[in-house]
Amino acid sequence: MRFDIANFIKNWKMYTGVKTKLIEGDIKNSVEHDKVIYDNLRCNMFSALLSLENEFQVNRKLCYAVSPTSVYAGCEYERLELKLAPLTFVNNIRDKGPIKVSCKGIEDGLFLSPPPRPQKASDVDKDKYMYTPFWWVDMTPLDHVANMKYVSRKVNGCTVLYLTNSRKLVKHERLFVFKAPKVKVELEGGEKEPSEPSESSESEADPDAQRHKKQPPSKKRSTPSTKKAEPTLKEQKNQKKKGS
Repeated sequence: MRFDIANFIKNWKMYTGVKTKLIEGDIKNSVEHDKVIYDNLRCNMFSALLSLENEFQVNRKLCYAVSPTSVYAGCEYERLELKLAPLTFVNNIRDKGPIKVSCKGIEDGLFLSPPPRPQKASDVDKDKYMYTPFWWVDMTPLDHVANMKYVSRKVNGCTVLYLTNSRKLVKHERLFVFKAPKVKVELEGGEKEPSEPSESSESEADPDAQRHKKQPPSKKRSTPSTKKAEPTLKEQKNQKKKGS
């Protein structure tokens, strides 16, 4: 190979790119990444939910309705015979949601959110909706109306909540689960908890505060003088004539 030094010097330029750097030290394998571990636990939870729902749906008969969404018993069920698992999509298993479940490896647990449900008759045949009866059960604040209750079971290292009927169900009975109503806490006598004390409330509670409170300056009234005015020159002459 022929090398022309003059042509090399003519076309030579300083390198301005980024220098390649060798990464040193111990590097975690991709399977040890925090997000990979988290997704793996989510998949374990999904497998547990799928396993339960596959077990519960055998010979199960239910009726669904929209406007509003609700689910009914399709036949008679003896107590604890009907079971509903909270199956949902993997993307709905996250760190926030209405239903909390626990999984070995995550201290704070996981939360389940419902899959989309049809809200009107025209949405019934669309494939994006999933008919998971657990998410169709209505909530009621009335204990005597509720006919379903939560039960937990451990599956593949995950503790999952599911619903089962707390009493015998008749055909076409609507399913309800109890949810306690939110109650506003008030003080005795129906009074609200006081906020920061105002100046007027301090003075009413503490007599010293009222006594030491700065009073507005009062206007001084002019009082008539009791000192007699001195007599004029004319009055003095008249007094001398009377005396003589």
